[in-house]
Amino acid sequence: MQALVFNGPRDIRYESYADPQLRSDNSVILKVESCSICGSDLHMYHGAHIGNTEYGSNIPKFCVGHEFIGEVVEAGGDVHGFKVGDKVLAAARNRLRQLLRLPHGQCRIVP
Repeated sequence: MQALVFNGPRDIRYESYADPQLRSDNSVILKVESCSICGSDLHMYHGAHIGNTEYGSNIPKFCVGHEFIGEVVEAGGDVHGFKVGDKVLAAARNRLRQLLRLPHGQCRIVP
């Protein structure tokens, strides 16, 4: 797959990255259709210390972008409430493990 990949401070590239694999029966794989840049992405880009991680050195490559709209393309056997083809939203206000379903492709605001 192609993704934005953090290669170190001030080095984020659009490049090939390994396709994701289901890690457990209660996980999903999403195809990201749109992604935004968050303030924490900018802090990582500049090599800042966030939480327990110092992004200035010795960080393995990883995909950036945790605020996105996408589609479920694979779901584990223990996934309930989502199915292949569902459109989903992951935003800063909700945890990454919590996806919001987009009914008929429309976004709704969730408090």
